[in-house]
Amino acid sequence: MSATSDRVQILAPTNLSELLQTLKMHPDAELYAGGTHILTTRGTAYLRLPEKVVTLHKVEELNRVTRTEKYIEFGAGVTLRRIVELGPKAFPEALYSAIRSLGPPGIENLATIGGNVCVSGRLMTLVPILYLLECRLELRSASGTRWVRIGQFHDAEGNTRLQPGEVLTRLRISPGNWNRQAFKSFGTIYLPETNPLVFCGLAHLDNSVLADFRFAITTHRPRIVRDRALEAELVGRKVPLAKRDHEVIEAGIAGVMQEQQIPRGSIQHRRAIRLSEWFAQELR
Repeated sequence: MSATSDRVQILAPTNLSELLQTLKMHPDAELYAGGTHILTTRGTAYLRLPEKVVTLHKVEELNRVTRTEKYIEFGAGVTLRRIVELGPKAFPEALYSAIRSLGPPGIENLATIGGNVCVSGRLMTLVPILYLLECRLELRSASGTRWVRIGQFHDAEGNTRLQPGEVLTRLRISPGNWNRQAFKSFGTIYLPETNPLVFCGLAHLDNSVLADFRFAITTHRPRIVRDRALEAELVGRKVPLAKRDHEVIEAGIAGVMQEQQIPRGSIQHRRAIRLSEWFAQELR
C-alpha cells in the first residue's frame, strides 16, 4: 500500500514479507517508525520528509515482545510506552530507568526501541545499557537474515552498518542475574554544548563477593567507553571495596576517558569519575 502527497511517496507495508520486498524495490526510502528523532533534530520550522518514506506502523511482526528463560526479545517497532507498561520487574531495572529518562509520555508513545538504536552519527541513550546486556540485533532483507552484536552495529563515526534494503527487526537481550544496577544520564546526546553523558553499571554480588561487574559510558562522541581489564580486575573482590579498589576504578575511568579524547578536568570527565565512584560505593 502507498500514498503520495506533495511529492512525498508514503509506502505502508502490512507485514514483514511485504516490508522486505518494499525495501528491495525502494532501497533509498527512509524508514519511519516513531519519527521522534526527525522531529527533535529538524532544522526548519516545518517537518520535511524525504521523497520516499516507508512507515512501519502496520507491520505486526515488529511489535512483538517475547520472554524466555534465556532472553527477552523486542520487535524493533515496539514503543517505549509499551515496554514501560510491562513494569520494572519484566526486564533489567537499568533498561527501565534508561527508557523512563527519554522524555514525557508523549515521546514514549511515539518512540520505538529500534529507532533509538538506528540513529546514525551518534549513540543514543539506550545503546550503552543494551550493550552491557549483550544485545544482539536481527537484520533482515529480501536476500537473507543476519545477527550482529550491538557493539558492531555502528562504525567509528556512529553510522549504522545497515546495508541497502536491510532493516532492524528484533533486539534480543540477556537479562542476566544483576542484583546491583545503575543508570544516570546528563545533558542531551545530540547537543554537545550540554556536555551529555550516559553512565550504566551492572554488578552481581554473591555472598559479598563481586562475581561480575560491568560499566559503560557514552558522551556526544559516537563511542562506548568501557574498560574490560578494569572489570576483570575487580571481579572476585569482596565488598565493600577497599580504598585501593576505588583508586583503581578512578584511574581506569580516567584512562579510558582520555583514550576517547575527553579532556581531563572537563565536565564529562568529572561526571564519569564521580558516577563510577558512586556505583562502586553502592556495591554493598
